[in-house]
Amino acid sequence: PSAATVGAWWGPVPDDEYPGMRRTREGEVGIVAYEGKRLVLAGEAKWSAGPERGDALAQLRATVIHVPGYADDTTRLVLYTRSGFDGRFRREAESQGIILRTVDDLYR
Repeated sequence: PSAATVGAWWGPVPDDEYPGMRRTREGEVGIVAYEGKRLVLAGEAKWSAGPERGDALAQLRATVIHVPGYADDTTRLVLYTRSGFDGRFRREAESQGIILRTVDDLYR
């Protein structure tokens, strides 16, 4: 296996407040990993008090498509949370191949 370059990404994404216009806003993806020019992993870490129910994944999906090197079939998505995941969301996300991790997972 090859080594990946890991970091974060900031860049322009279409501004949903102005549909049909060429206005952009600054988008951010907290975790990106590249193998060469291929984006192989993209994710977010959320520190909210309650379990994740899908908002973070929806936001990640809307932003990651604008990251250079993204490919729907080869870029894995990952979410890290402090408080875990809602059961229904966990089942749906895992069935789609989304990697879900908690703070506890990081210390195991």
